[in-house]
Amino acid sequence: MYPVVLFGQMRDPYYREMRKLFSSYVVHPPPLVVEVDQRSDEAIMVGLLKRLLGVQELPVLMLDGKSAGTWSQIQE
Repeated sequence: MYPVVLFGQMRDPYYREMRKLFSSYVVHPPPLVVEVDQRSDEAIMVGLLKRLLGVQELPVLMLDGKSAGTWSQIQE
C-alpha cells in the first residue's frame, strides 16, 4: 500500500501543480501517481473515484488510504 496516492488528469493544471509540489519533497516510498485520462477505463475510474471518495473533481490526494481532498479543498 502506498501512503500517498495522487489521482489526476494529465492535462489539468491543478494536477500538474500538485505533482510539482510533491517533487519538492522527499517522500518514501514515492507517491503513486495515477493519470486517470491515460487509462483505457477512464470513464469508469472517474465515476468510481467520485462515488467512493465523495469528490466531484480531480485531482484528488489520498493519504494513508483516506481522501485528503481535491486541489481546491487542500488550498483552503
